[in-house]
Amino acid sequence: MTPSPRTLERVRTNLPSPATELIGRDDELSVLLDLIATAHLVTLSGPGGVGKTRLALEVARRAAEDFDAVWWVALEPILDPNEVMGAVARAIGLPEVAGVEAADRVLDHLRARSVLLVLDALEHVIDVAPLIGKVARAGPEVRVLVTSVLSLRVGGEHMLSLDPLRVPTGSERDIEALRSVPSVALLAGRATTDGPGAGIDWELTESERFDIARLCRQLDGVPLALELAASGLRALDAGALSRQLDEGLDALGGGADVPTRERGLQAILTWAVGRLPESERSLLLGLAVWSAGFTTTLARGAFGDVDDELEALLAAGLVRHTEGGRLEVPPPVRRFAAELTDAEADDAAHAAVTDALIALAEPFEKRWLACWGEGRRVLDPEAGNVFAELDWAELMDYGRHVRLAAATGWWMSQSGAGEFGRDHLEIALARSTNPLMRARCLQALGALGLKDSDPTGALDAADAWHDLGDVAGEFYSASYAAHLYGRAREGEAMIEVVDRCVELPGVDDPDAGWILSVVEAEVVALLGHPEEALEPLLALFADAPEGSTRQFWLAERLAGLELALHRPGDALAHGGIAAGLAAALAAPIDELGQAVTIAAALLQLGRAAEAATAWAVCELGFDEVSWSPDGEVGDLYTAVRASVDDDALATARKEAAQMGMERGLAWVGQTARGED
Repeated sequence: MTPSPRTLERVRTNLPSPATELIGRDDELSVLLDLIATAHLVTLSGPGGVGKTRLALEVARRAAEDFDAVWWVALEPILDPNEVMGAVARAIGLPEVAGVEAADRVLDHLRARSVLLVLDALEHVIDVAPLIGKVARAGPEVRVLVTSVLSLRVGGEHMLSLDPLRVPTGSERDIEALRSVPSVALLAGRATTDGPGAGIDWELTESERFDIARLCRQLDGVPLALELAASGLRALDAGALSRQLDEGLDALGGGADVPTRERGLQAILTWAVGRLPESERSLLLGLAVWSAGFTTTLARGAFGDVDDELEALLAAGLVRHTEGGRLEVPPPVRRFAAELTDAEADDAAHAAVTDALIALAEPFEKRWLACWGEGRRVLDPEAGNVFAELDWAELMDYGRHVRLAAATGWWMSQSGAGEFGRDHLEIALARSTNPLMRARCLQALGALGLKDSDPTGALDAADAWHDLGDVAGEFYSASYAAHLYGRAREGEAMIEVVDRCVELPGVDDPDAGWILSVVEAEVVALLGHPEEALEPLLALFADAPEGSTRQFWLAERLAGLELALHRPGDALAHGGIAAGLAAALAAPIDELGQAVTIAAALLQLGRAAEAATAWAVCELGFDEVSWSPDGEVGDLYTAVRASVDDDALATARKEAAQMGMERGLAWVGQTARGED
């Protein structure tokens, strides 16, 4: 079977959807596409606001068909160069491996793959440049596209300096000729009703022709400056806006500290921010702290009832909409705002943002074992903000640091940031003398035991909660320790901890019953008696909320038990449900684990060809995420392979390669659920 041509839908990618049309960059786009085809490392440089990110995104979208995977890594929220490779590993979806550094995992993964890696906004972590050069040379089909104000200055780097858009020269004799000038086209496009300044009833007319041309020249053709000017046309005509900008340009002068091509952006920012009422200006300076965007709810959580001010900032173009209903302050505006903020106000804004993140995470913290899926849906979009505020609080506010580290440690365990989380938690634990905060930090460290099935941290946390008389805290930590003993196949130790959970007096928690049933089922299965656990789990599954963590846990356990009892039809149904939930939670390791169970169930049902294809999808997936299955999953994976005919597997591997990992896993889940 000949593989189908690659398309953006078939390539593994996390590329964000562009919020606006790319205007006036056809030549640069063509040059970059040619460079990416041959050069391993390409740096797109240029001043802030010139459109590097938008152009890089378009290049990645256009080039995607030439690669098996295209990964976008937003580095704006990353403050420490040492954290860059961890961010790359998380973007690719590589699981953590005990004792293996993130850089080594990334290099090993890329070595034999056709991958385009886009690193956006590298300039503020430029010390990582030598390592990026090494990543670009990881394999013959690896390409790295970097956006940065600065050159990386490493061997093999190819650079394209992105200039502002062409501005009118005065030779344009009519309005149509003026419209064809890229800077004018961008300004006009953004100032219409379907642009970011939605609601502006504006069009380029003969009467404003000269003022628009002058405005574009004043703003040096810098795209962000033009977008802000388009929003400014809501309040002023082009002539009035141009005259006001004259004052800003005069104030900037001709000093060497303001490069010529940045004077227009500085002038429009000075004008746009300067005309804000104090309440809107104060909010903008606070919102600029969110390094990875925010939601309206988070803005309220940090700064109170700010809906009116937020709407005004959106109308002014100083805040803009991004994917998924989120908002952001554009990076050049963030940097400009930082220059206006004194240290005291900056710390106050960081404290408010940190408090909002703590409030977001704390409801899931103690009970994370019962609701990690729901919690991940809430916290995953805030990853960059959590990382940035932990780094800030570590230096500036010890109290908030320990609270945020404790509240998010479980999430970092589940989201591929365990190394980062462990560093912060160990610092927080060493600083804290409060018994409650120490118990919380220990619980979070216990959650990080998932990586190598180490229950030590969870047991330490259970003891700390016991000393505090917190029965629910002790139950959750001890339950997780039991689960980790089960993963490590240490049956006697697991039984001892499960007995501890059973003997706890009056656990006042609605999820305690089903969690205890799950770990007891794991014990029974480990002792070779899966049938004894089946009925109680079936009853609990029937009452599990649709799409919940509880439903996933129970479906996963039921599928494993039913497979051991040679009830492949039931195992297939429950495995399909668990696989669908894992996919919805963006948990590829869990989805792969369920795909192995599904392959085994198909084999038991005599559906050998489908079992072979499912196994081949798993093989492809484990290779894609650079993870070798271990424990129960590893044993089952090996057993299925031993039962699959080599000729059937050769055909199955072609089919799996044709689908790719994500489509292949979707097919496995659909097959298990009987969907077309």
